[in-house]
Amino acid sequence: MLKNTLLLLTLLTIYFIKIPWASTLVSDYPSGPDEAEIKSIVVSAVEDTRWFQAGTRQEVRQLLALYYGEPLLSELSNSVWNFISVPTDWHYETRPGQFTMLGQSGNQAAVQVEIVETDVLSGYSIVFNVEYLLVKDNRDWKIVTITAGNAP
Repeated sequence: MLKNTLLLLTLLTIYFIKIPWASTLVSDYPSGPDEAEIKSIVVSAVEDTRWFQAGTRQEVRQLLALYYGEPLLSELSNSVWNFISVPTDWHYETRPGQFTMLGQSGNQAAVQVEIVETDVLSGYSIVFNVEYLLVKDNRDWKIVTITAGNAP
């Protein structure tokens, strides 16, 4: 029924949350083993739509906690729960396109991902860039900031 609705998450985040970047990251860096893990987290966050089937606010939070960290997790969980609690006609698929590592410094990383959103009824697609700031807490990378950019 509904596939890949990260755009909703992104738009809700941008609308309800304004979190500044925590620090400036290094733009030239050697590619390392963390890059694959970072890419996996971001791509999974874009593609995973299980949250849309959640029956409680807590279930939404548990699903989103796989990819998002605080303070974004709490605010995003509330926004998503409010969205899915109201009947809607959402006919969009969202998928990741080009992935660009902007920088990594210690336990922080910044990436830019091309997001392709397609209206499944008309076939019309829009493409835009989203920047993610991730932090590594213990062993896991988590998205803590989402910033929508311009169309490529």
